[in-house]
Amino acid sequence: MHHLHARLLVCHIRRARLQAHAVAIAEAVKLLDDLGAEALPGGPLGDQRGLFWLTVPAMEVDAAVSRLPRLGYTVAVDLLEPSATNGRIHTRQRRDDRRRLRWRGRDYNILRAYEEDAGEARERAPDRRTFVLDTAAGARAVRGYRGDGGDLSRRGLPVCDARLLVNLAGGARAKTLLDPFAGAGGAALEAIACARYVFTCDRDAALRFGLRALGARHYVADACCLPFRAASIEAIATEPPYDASARDVVLQAFGEMARVLTVGGRVALLTTPDQAAGLRPLAASLGLAVEVDSAINRKGMDCVALVCSKPVPGYTQGGNIGAEEQSMELKELVEILACPIDKQPVRMEENWIICSYCDAHYPIQDGIPCMLIEEAKYPNGKKNADQPAPTAS
Repeated sequence: MHHLHARLLVCHIRRARLQAHAVAIAEAVKLLDDLGAEALPGGPLGDQRGLFWLTVPAMEVDAAVSRLPRLGYTVAVDLLEPSATNGRIHTRQRRDDRRRLRWRGRDYNILRAYEEDAGEARERAPDRRTFVLDTAAGARAVRGYRGDGGDLSRRGLPVCDARLLVNLAGGARAKTLLDPFAGAGGAALEAIACARYVFTCDRDAALRFGLRALGARHYVADACCLPFRAASIEAIATEPPYDASARDVVLQAFGEMARVLTVGGRVALLTTPDQAAGLRPLAASLGLAVEVDSAINRKGMDCVALVCSKPVPGYTQGGNIGAEEQSMELKELVEILACPIDKQPVRMEENWIICSYCDAHYPIQDGIPCMLIEEAKYPNGKKNADQPAPTAS
């Protein structure tokens, strides 16, 4: 990108994620890549710790700045404008906040294009949010819900990590985004701000009201038997359970994620190093390309950010679930659902989602489909039990 037609962004990495330099760059590039953003190997103020640099076409600066609040690992961004622009100040910047520097023989104005509102970010944290749980005494609002502490349960995902996952998965431009290990809904909450249709799955029925209340289209479902048709989801962002006993579950669920991912779609995960070691060869065997594979230390916890895509030449994003303005009410959502047993199409009748092949009936409870295999009913007897299901499309 020619420097005369580009603007330089100086990005400041979150203090608690300074060691995740490569991931912070990848996140920002993926958030802005459709605007022509490119990472630079170096830039001004290079003696300061925790910086990286992006160039953006001058005509796309306003669009880029409007997206910066979605960043997770970047807390502030400075815009460098050549002083030859006669000191034009960005609309978000007060004139008395200007600074200047000289770089590569030119004078620049440093304009603070974005800075995270620490108070607002704090209020979005899992320990400040209210989450609705289904208890023996009925639905109850719980402040600060972070999981039940079980080995296979998810903790509350920090806001910065939730945003990171959504951005790495390409959620800013995806029509459909899924979190198959939804837990307390951290990724879903951030995805709702940008993706058009956000789906969550969790086999724990106690979470169903809370996840639906966030605004996601929720299913009580097993990540290892996802109730979606093949190639129906454009972006997947999730943090599976970290316990060692969850390794096989995560690997099996990853195969399901690959199945439902559209051509050109991305799946972004935060996993343990042990899980990542199994996911790398599995991704290759499934025909997925690894785009990001980077270690992160989160306050003493080692994990890996892993991003894989399903590459096929000639891919055009979008158009997988109907017209641009299609209403995604429950009846229309059936268009992308599939029976978790045999992956065949389903239909909706009254308070049931019914498999067209095996006639499994999945209940719709309080408007939320329960797509767990063990909850399937067969009021008319199980059909085609002795015949292999057709190849799912």
